[in-house]
Amino acid sequence: MGKSSPIKYAFVAYDRTIVCDYPGNDSSNRKKAREVIQPLRSQNLRETYVYDDIAFHVMVKKGIVYGCSSNESYGNRKPFEFLNEINKRFESMFQIETASDWSNGALNSAFRKVIKNQLEHTFNSDSVNNAKQKLSTLRGRIDDSLSATLQRGEDIDTMQSKADGLEHNAQMFQGSSKKLKNAMCIRNLLLIALLLFIVSLVTFVVVWLLCGIPTFSRCADLFKKITDNNDEN
Repeated sequence: MGKSSPIKYAFVAYDRTIVCDYPGNDSSNRKKAREVIQPLRSQNLRETYVYDDIAFHVMVKKGIVYGCSSNESYGNRKPFEFLNEINKRFESMFQIETASDWSNGALNSAFRKVIKNQLEHTFNSDSVNNAKQKLSTLRGRIDDSLSATLQRGEDIDTMQSKADGLEHNAQMFQGSSKKLKNAMCIRNLLLIALLLFIVSLVTFVVVWLLCGIPTFSRCADLFKKITDNNDEN
């Protein structure tokens, strides 16, 4: 059993006596296990007792006590699954009729390996499950990262589309501005031409009125006099 295994100690007891345990050199847990089993009276029981963050999980079936210790944070579901397997293995190997011979050490030697193997199996299963959970978590993070990347790609495409639209609108605005400028220039030229025409027309009318309608006779006589005076001089 690895040092990091959450189940630290396991035992089988009968008539308030531990007949098999693993590891066998764990005197501290063995002492606590004895304290746990001493007050037990029920023939069928499932209970968890906590001592200084160490949980002792106890299952009693047909007067036989199956127990194990683990970190309190490990919970009790897996420890009781482990104890169920120990109970099945024990009942397949030993009969209650031979209980009087269980304390002589033979059962301890025979069943200790079974407990050890089951502890290793439980530990390996936990390791596999933890690896699967970590892989699932990693896969989830990769999926999230990929989704975020794709979303950023969509955002970039959207921004590019908007930029293209703005550029197109700017070009259209520039073209419209040029057309408007040309139209304003033409309009200004037309207004100037119209203004010149009106000024010329008004001037012509004024001169016409002053010089006489319709032959400009007054202006003609005045021009003739001026010419004659110049010739005499």
